[in-house]
Amino acid sequence: MNIQNPYNFERALAYFNSTTNNNYSNNNINMNNIMNVNNNTSVNNNKINNSSKDYNRVSPPTTSTTTTTTTSNSTELKPEKNIKYLPSKLSKEEKEDYASELHEKLTIEYDFLSVAEKLNNPISFKIIPEYIKFIVLKAIEGDEGDLKLSGSPLVCKMWSIHIGMADKYQAMLDMIGVRALAYKPQLLKRNKYEKTLELIQKYFGRKKNHEIWPASYLTNTK
Repeated sequence: MNIQNPYNFERALAYFNSTTNNNYSNNNINMNNIMNVNNNTSVNNNKINNSSKDYNRVSPPTTSTTTTTTTSNSTELKPEKNIKYLPSKLSKEEKEDYASELHEKLTIEYDFLSVAEKLNNPISFKIIPEYIKFIVLKAIEGDEGDLKLSGSPLVCKMWSIHIGMADKYQAMLDMIGVRALAYKPQLLKRNKYEKTLELIQKYFGRKKNHEIWPASYLTNTK
């Protein structure tokens, strides 16, 4: 699938510049860097696609198949999506590599603003980087059935809205090479939430945003 780049950097930059004195600035998000990267999108894409960390180094060869669509007057051949899926199991080193690659890819290329706007929350845009981290962790941990990790209330709210935007959500899954990421609210557990917090610190190494990730969440569950 050819993913367009609708991310409105001017809107994003205006927002992040207006919030330099709040907690979000502690996350060291440098929108100028993002803008610079955007100006070199083709270079970054070549870097991602051609680097030694490319999906092909660990994933099985993929083949392109075609489907036949028959009409009353003609037969048309349409190529199916050729998606390079993440391997079902990753080593520790591979998880670290993919965490960095997928985080960069989603931050630069995917439009999360249109999802965040539907939250109708004054801190909607502060949730975006935390949601990206959560999705990356779900992908590299292979948590398709929502059995390993739990998100915070605000992250899960954005997740449920995103899932409701079916085509847009599927485009994100295709971009990161994941077949499915199911959301099952009935499976929210404290131990899964703690595991999420632990992995955020491990792979992203920044001070947690406690406004988005409250420490006391799900303390009444196991």
